[in-house]
Amino acid sequence: MNIRSQNVWQQVNTKDWPVRPGMRREIDFGFDREIPEDDRERYRTFFAWAEEHFTFPVTLWIDLRYRHYLLSPERRQVGYNIYFHPDIPLQDVTDEKDIPVADVPVRREKWRFDEILYSLIECITEYHLRLLGLGDKDINNYSADTQEILDLYQEYLGAEAAYWD
Repeated sequence: MNIRSQNVWQQVNTKDWPVRPGMRREIDFGFDREIPEDDRERYRTFFAWAEEHFTFPVTLWIDLRYRHYLLSPERRQVGYNIYFHPDIPLQDVTDEKDIPVADVPVRREKWRFDEILYSLIECITEYHLRLLGLGDKDINNYSADTQEILDLYQEYLGAEAAYWD
């Protein structure tokens, strides 16, 4: 897999992270019950690929929501919300109650699968920025990193164009 060394996913991948006793190093996820099983399987496949190729030093919990969009705390429509414990640097989290939690809307009537996946990858990119101590950076400045991960996944999967609709 060819990825730029500047990509934040790759930066997290190449750093030596301490193993915290009792802390799982993965993506955990849940689904709203209205999400169709074939869509669930697509997300499971993506998460398995991400965990196989990238490091997650602290568990990231992602709730996939059966919605077209979410509202940010400022009441704007957004493609995801991610919440971090305000007083603990992410790399120092030792208790599962303090892990970051994200909500990602995945209802597909208005959005293509690759557009939803882009939001999901952007959310994980924000998690990686926080791990690297760059949580104050504007996520929009990392769109090339997010797109690179989406491109790598699409290349890996090799699915027909209809899969991404």
